[in-house]
Amino acid sequence: MKIIVGIDGGGTKTNAFASDEYGNKIGEYNSGPSNYHNVGIDAACNNLEEAVMKATNGKIPYSACFALAGVDNQNDIEIMKKRLKNLARNVIIMNDAEAVLLGKTNFNPGTLVVAGTGSIVIGYDGKDTHRFGGRGFFFEDVGSAYKIGMESIRHTLHMMSNNRTSLLSRMIISKLKEINQKIVPLAAKKDGSNVELISSLTIEVDNAASKKHDENALFILGRQSSMLANDTIKMAEKISVKSIYAVGSVFSSAYYLKVFKNTLEKFGIGVSFLSKKDAVEAIHSIAMNYDKLQK
Repeated sequence: MKIIVGIDGGGTKTNAFASDEYGNKIGEYNSGPSNYHNVGIDAACNNLEEAVMKATNGKIPYSACFALAGVDNQNDIEIMKKRLKNLARNVIIMNDAEAVLLGKTNFNPGTLVVAGTGSIVIGYDGKDTHRFGGRGFFFEDVGSAYKIGMESIRHTLHMMSNNRTSLLSRMIISKLKEINQKIVPLAAKKDGSNVELISSLTIEVDNAASKKHDENALFILGRQSSMLANDTIKMAEKISVKSIYAVGSVFSSAYYLKVFKNTLEKFGIGVSFLSKKDAVEAIHSIAMNYDKLQK
């Protein structure tokens, strides 16, 4: 029996789905984050190994597609391949968004937007892959949970420096007090160790917007959503498609989702939302077709 594994490695968690060569499920497992730029190479690879081994009941798979956030160039691919080469007989290393898109479209033209811890808009024209964003929290990632969380911190610091408060700033300060985290050191860190924590503040922003109709929270969500939507429109036009795929936790925000869909609709672009299950199954399909892809 050949074991096939698809691994969706993100900035917050890693999901591995294993089956036999006929697609019959063997196992599935979630472990911690595997973006090595954020958590370090050792932690990322440990989480990937845990996810694969738990999903396969400790057996080495025939093929595995590692679709990883933070894998953005050939150097990233080579770094991860050296560390993961023993986790399967045949290892495929890809950017997570690219793998989901190509797996979902079966290598036909299409566009995918991801809005999770980070963000990316990726398109495939039938020959080449094109992208906007996805270069990491420090440079881009518009519309991501990290950017939303960071904007809420900037807003809170602005309120504090002017001896003022807002509903959103009070909610952010309260949340940080719960976890014994001071806001200034959190905002000052630039090494990636705070990405998950800052991203988690998106929940507070969404609560302030949806439950309290706070204008500052609504502004942050609307601004980030519209920027990502505009990048998505540009990519859809570049690839010449009128419908795109979208996936990611940030789309669970009702207001963010509304702004995103309305912006796309103005340009006649439809959107199909993928679940995390849809995403890992698309990645798994690439591992399933390993032999065909080598021809």
